[in-house]
Amino acid sequence: MVRAQGISLLCEPSDVKPELDIIFIHGFTGHPRLTWTLDKKKAEKRRKANNDAPNREVPNSGQAAGVYWPEDLVPTTLPSARVMTFGYDTKIRHFSQGQISKNTVQDHARELLEQLRDKRLPDAKGSRPLVFIAHSLGGLVVREALSLASQHQNDQASTSRYEDVFRSTVAIMFFGTPHRGADPRSFFHRILSGFALRLGVDVNAHIVDALMPNVNNLQKQLSLDDFKTLAAQRGWIVYTFQEEYGVSSLFSRKVVEDHSSRLGPPVNETPRRISDNHMDMCRFYGLKDPEYEKVASCLQEILKEIRRPTASQIHKPSPATQTQTAHITLEEFSLVNAHGDASAKSFTQTSNQPRQLTAPSPHPASLPVTASVTDSGDGSQAELDLRRKLVQSLKFDRLGARSMNIEATYGDTCQWFLSKQEYLEWQKPGRHSPSSWFLWIKGKPGTGKSTLIKYLHSTRQPEGSTSIVLSFFFNARGSQLEHTTVGCYRGLLFALLDGREELWPSLDHLGSTGSDYLLKGNWTVAPLTQTLTRAIQLAHGQAIEIWIDALDECGEDEVRKMVSFFEDLADLADTRDIDLKICFSSRHYPSVTSRKGVDVVLELQPNHEEDIARYIEAKLHIGTAQTEEIKTELLRKCSGIFLWVVLVVGMLNREYARGHVLALRKRLDEIPSDLHAVFEKVLANDEGDSEEVVLFFQLLLGARKPLEPAELFVAIQRAKEPQAPLQLWNTDNPPMSPTALQRWNDVGRKDRLPGTLH
Repeated sequence: MVRAQGISLLCEPSDVKPELDIIFIHGFTGHPRLTWTLDKKKAEKRRKANNDAPNREVPNSGQAAGVYWPEDLVPTTLPSARVMTFGYDTKIRHFSQGQISKNTVQDHARELLEQLRDKRLPDAKGSRPLVFIAHSLGGLVVREALSLASQHQNDQASTSRYEDVFRSTVAIMFFGTPHRGADPRSFFHRILSGFALRLGVDVNAHIVDALMPNVNNLQKQLSLDDFKTLAAQRGWIVYTFQEEYGVSSLFSRKVVEDHSSRLGPPVNETPRRISDNHMDMCRFYGLKDPEYEKVASCLQEILKEIRRPTASQIHKPSPATQTQTAHITLEEFSLVNAHGDASAKSFTQTSNQPRQLTAPSPHPASLPVTASVTDSGDGSQAELDLRRKLVQSLKFDRLGARSMNIEATYGDTCQWFLSKQEYLEWQKPGRHSPSSWFLWIKGKPGTGKSTLIKYLHSTRQPEGSTSIVLSFFFNARGSQLEHTTVGCYRGLLFALLDGREELWPSLDHLGSTGSDYLLKGNWTVAPLTQTLTRAIQLAHGQAIEIWIDALDECGEDEVRKMVSFFEDLADLADTRDIDLKICFSSRHYPSVTSRKGVDVVLELQPNHEEDIARYIEAKLHIGTAQTEEIKTELLRKCSGIFLWVVLVVGMLNREYARGHVLALRKRLDEIPSDLHAVFEKVLANDEGDSEEVVLFFQLLLGARKPLEPAELFVAIQRAKEPQAPLQLWNTDNPPMSPTALQRWNDVGRKDRLPGTLH
């Protein structure tokens, strides 16, 4: 009798000692018997289509209800196998039929481990090889179960609760498992449509999210990456069976597409095609069913591997055995996408030897390690040196330069933000409301966003604080890394890892080949985001803040992907109970938004207007009967744009200094309220050295990188005096002191060219 839930023993050899255990796990809305049973009519139809004789090899009792191949066929294929099936509740029910199970995939996985432990320990004594055969969602349950067993295996306790399951697993057969989710228009999505819900159908949202793509993407990808690393380390035999046909109700589309049903490198995986659809791909009419013959061949291959002499050494692997693991080529490494999927096009094996069943990894699955390097686990000096080199390779020239060049706040401006409700909610420990996910400060160009971010960031590391505070300030006028997400991720990761050796294991997933590639300056988004995610997980227990300024100074497509990554990272942090806070600042993006947190529009804040009024009061040096009127007009006309006020106050002060007292109001009226128009007016005036203005802009636009003051001075002097010696600047005997050089630079950039660098 097959029970709907729990493990049912189907058969075991009566005359010999069992050589292996096989456990079947059904999928979404499945059943431990029905999922694997081909009904009598379909079995007969298929048999006749293949011109096969009647199923004499299947017992009559099985024929009456159809062919239940775990019980009817497997004992003939593997007479020495003990066969079990596991049932769990993922049924969809009408509200009138009672409640649905609220268990998550993790809950079902843990129950599978517990029941396997109960069934195996009394007689197997931890020595009988174990094979999992799973359909659809069942494959995700198996993955999660083995990951949990791995974590327990690496606990500090002398014995692991699930040691037997972990050590004994030798092979897994996946039938149509959606490792990367099912297509959104698939069977699962239709069941969960609003139409079904309106009919009173109730579903388990946790299970649904595990099946659907584009839900908790980052968490899913990390789980998959961790499992692939674990499977490669252990040398598990993996067969992936993929559906060949779609289903008519989906316009002949497959339920699980091929890219989702394959694990991919570095797993030693053998893909096979089953000539049926998703629901019937795990149902066969008999031993001569061509599709079952594929499965039987794989089962027999597994048994051969188990019987190899090296398999008896599973608890005593040789060093050579430990190193026979799969590698990812450089081509694959560079093709990995932002969420970690690797192309399977160029997967290669480092050895042509048969697959070996290796010893347990010294690392838990939650802390991924490379599958391409022999892992001594001893923290060797060579390993530390490689990690240190990788950390230093993240650093680049001018990292932090933009932040240093942002002027400090004037007086006590910006301090009001520290008591703003949205900010107080965001900076509280833990998550209390949507605003505790993201804080996004937005504003028009020139409102003072960068100044505010720099000020707020400076207040977030009080003495004695254990919080980790990271920041990056985009700079459109800087080098390439200063205005791309690659530079942003490198800057954040360097700040996180530099001086924190306890987080360096987050680099180990890169492997030796990947590390060599990256040390040549080939960092890309994929390895950066993967490593950043792992490092943040390792920093569990410490509050982490990420401050990113001026998103608008990076390409919009890059920013959109980056915001999506940080949203996924926030989801992951929430599930792992990691206190992660993220603050962005940018101009108003019409198409880049976040589904989490709150926005604060700077120019609409009353306190921001008060800051501007305070600046005008302190910096406007005029003394006429119109002073108060001019101050009021300045405040009205600026529309919250701080930089406009800075430029115009400077203009009015110069007019006043030249004695144009009566023309001040007229001059103010002539100044446009649009910031860009003010820039045009500044550039159109005939003040100062127009030749130098032209030279300045030619150098600014033509330079391959931002020019240092000395470089700018030499370039301008050389252009003005072509006959001057080429080596104009001698560091041992410079033509002017550092102080004079800085004064020349400030005068040229602020007085003669006010505001142009903004």
